[in-house]
Amino acid sequence: NPATVQDLPAIVAMRDRLNALERAGCPQAAIQPFTLEQFTAHWSASMSNPNFCWRIVEAEGHPVGFGLIYLNTPQVPRSAAYIHWAY
Repeated sequence: NPATVQDLPAIVAMRDRLNALERAGCPQAAIQPFTLEQFTAHWSASMSNPNFCWRIVEAEGHPVGFGLIYLNTPQVPRSAAYIHWAY
């Protein structure tokens, strides 16, 4: 399902768990922790931007995963899409 701003608390909680897994495997990982307020300020505008595709995965009405795919248009002939997060 498409994610909305109302899903951000669940997304941030899952991102925190994902970050813990990443740090466990790579303590020097360049991870920038965000509070819910910081994450919302940084990412919420992208939820209505057609170049960003936010998804939330639910099981029995509870969020169990999320993803973000976005277009990157560098100064090269081809644009690319990146999977930013998947949990």
